[in-house]
Amino acid sequence: MLIINRVSVLCLTFFVSLIISCSPDQNNSEIIDEENETEVSSEDENKVYPEGVAFETQEKLSEFLEKGYTEINGSLSFIGTEIDDVSECTQLKKIDGPLSVLGTNLENLNGLNNIELIDNSQATIQISNNPKLHNIEALSSVAHKLRDLDITNNPNLSSLKGTENITEVRGNLSIRDNEQLTNLDALHNIQGEVNYVYLINSGIENTHGLSKLERIKEKLVISNNPNLTSISFQNLNEVPGFIVNENSSLLEIIAQPNFTEAEALIITDNTLLEDISGFENVEGYEYFGIEIRKNAKLDNFCPLMKIANVAEYDFNIKDNLYNPSREKIKTGDCQPAE
Repeated sequence: MLIINRVSVLCLTFFVSLIISCSPDQNNSEIIDEENETEVSSEDENKVYPEGVAFETQEKLSEFLEKGYTEINGSLSFIGTEIDDVSECTQLKKIDGPLSVLGTNLENLNGLNNIELIDNSQATIQISNNPKLHNIEALSSVAHKLRDLDITNNPNLSSLKGTENITEVRGNLSIRDNEQLTNLDALHNIQGEVNYVYLINSGIENTHGLSKLERIKEKLVISNNPNLTSISFQNLNEVPGFIVNENSSLLEIIAQPNFTEAEALIITDNTLLEDISGFENVEGYEYFGIEIRKNAKLDNFCPLMKIANVAEYDFNIKDNLYNPSREKIKTGDCQPAE
């Protein structure tokens, strides 16, 4: 009986093994399903390109888009004069890196409307050297928080409309060489801290669009803006380096009630400047530098009395309509006697 039972068990084991070996492979079936599921997900949802990409021709851009990519795990750059149309880019949804438009023949950025920059240390927008560009409204949903914003040398760009939803620029804010640009109003939601601000050689008439900025950690440079008549920052409280030079229409630096801390003021070659009352609350640091030169109509330095009584500093006031010494400013002899 024992022998018979053993034989029976062996036979049963053999037949079970035979049945299993002839059945479809369960594991392979699951892998195939998973692969199929992944493929469907790529097509129906998001297909991610694994690194940054730059396009210098329309042909390369079209080839890339035909592959169905919706996200780029890196930077996206359009470079060179052969790029004149990005309207096919509507399928792109996310970029994990900088967005750059450099030296193209684009007239607008239509097609980038759906792109979102992922909020990280690389979230940067650079739009530079595009001679035909006149409209950047397609950027309206691109990003809320940036590291840097650089809009430079776009001679036909007359508005920054499209940047209204940007609320933070942690690094550098640079608006340079945009001759047709008349205002910064679209930047009105940028607040908090910025490292550097450069407003250079553009057609802006005032600085009202930056009224929510509270602190510039390094330097503010406002230079060579021929149409600029007024500088004011309603909420700004600290600027280590405040540099204003060669703005030929500038009349006033005013209305900065919260501006109390600075390390250096450099105000030079602003031929029509008459009013610097925006500095009346500035106390400065222990070591402070002032250079105010070649402002042909400036004769009232009384807004600097608080600085003169608090800080020891390098003092250079000359070639203005009136040029008082530090001691004269301290004692109230800060403007010509009537």
